[in-house]
Amino acid sequence: MQSGLRYNDILIDLEVEPPMAAALADALDPFFEWAEPSGDADVSLSVSAAPPAGWTSPSGDGEAIVVDASLYPHLRSDGRRWPLPGGAYLIRIEATGSLALFNRPERRIALWNPQFAPCVLDAARLIKGLATARLEQRGAVQLHCSGVIVETAGTPPTAVLLMGDSRQGKTTILLELLKAFRVRQLSCDTVVIGADGSGALDVRGWPSPFSASHGTLADHPQLHDFVPTERRNLTYDGLWRDGHKAVLDARTVAQRFGGEIVCAADRIATFIILRFAPDQPTGVWPVRSERAFAAAMHSYYLGSRDPIYPNWHGYFTSSDMEIDRNISRIAALAFSRCQALEMVWAPGPESLLKRVWPLGEAHATLSTLMPSPETLARPDTPVTNLEARGEAPVG
Repeated sequence: MQSGLRYNDILIDLEVEPPMAAALADALDPFFEWAEPSGDADVSLSVSAAPPAGWTSPSGDGEAIVVDASLYPHLRSDGRRWPLPGGAYLIRIEATGSLALFNRPERRIALWNPQFAPCVLDAARLIKGLATARLEQRGAVQLHCSGVIVETAGTPPTAVLLMGDSRQGKTTILLELLKAFRVRQLSCDTVVIGADGSGALDVRGWPSPFSASHGTLADHPQLHDFVPTERRNLTYDGLWRDGHKAVLDARTVAQRFGGEIVCAADRIATFIILRFAPDQPTGVWPVRSERAFAAAMHSYYLGSRDPIYPNWHGYFTSSDMEIDRNISRIAALAFSRCQALEMVWAPGPESLLKRVWPLGEAHATLSTLMPSPETLARPDTPVTNLEARGEAPVG
């Protein structure tokens, strides 16, 4: 089966069997779109169970590389790289045993693994990696960012983007927006922003796992069934404190809140830089300068600089200077055309009161998730102020 796979203006010609095509669609939809194959594609990729005809294994141990430094055990892997005659090279992904033969002069890549599931995993990994590096060559930026689309009568879809590091609240605030506002989900973790020749910005979502803490799931009845059964004997505060997360399908999350993912928008209204800081004054303020906004965008840049998902394939590459120029250009355009805000936040009154016994057991939706009151670990008598400070008398 021959087809094309498109992300914005990046086109990959794909040669796969129908079962593999269906599995890749599940991994990459709705952000990558199927298209007609073209001789002008950026690269051609074949994915199969068997190596190309005439293939012979290289000699030696190859060069050690990092393929994926993810916290997800099923993704994390090192690799080995061998140079081959004619500018080609081979990479083996150690965790799965998949092999990928890169022939840059002919713009062709072949990936193979006799086991179907690892082959799907590595084909999707490679497709996303190729698109990321090619987007950098074309001036786009990939940011650590969740986002929603606002659609009001008479106006085109407009994006509001939430930028921040891990554990600053991108997922928590995204779910609050889906719950309480007339918005639709754009992306849960990563977006790509580009600009045309006139400086007009556009934004696209990216296929990412929807990772949410168990405490976050407990705040939304729509997601209660994703809290593991063995975790439901904890208090609400316990679900938050240990930081355990569940990995969900982004499309499923959007549907649970009554909508579908919107893949892209031609307008960006607002950037919000998130900081979770319970010990500081909370509020929303304008970013003080273009320089400060650009510094934030540099800080939240992913792309080939992502320490978890580096440019392991090296098929398309950009220099640090080129990437810095892309970020500075997009930041300048965004600051001049969009609202740029910083939001410092902390848990609200409802979230704090869920941590107070016996109010947590009486909460309208939390009580349907947690076990019966008699199975919860809680004090036999209310904790006194002295006990709470560790000053209670002994004996």
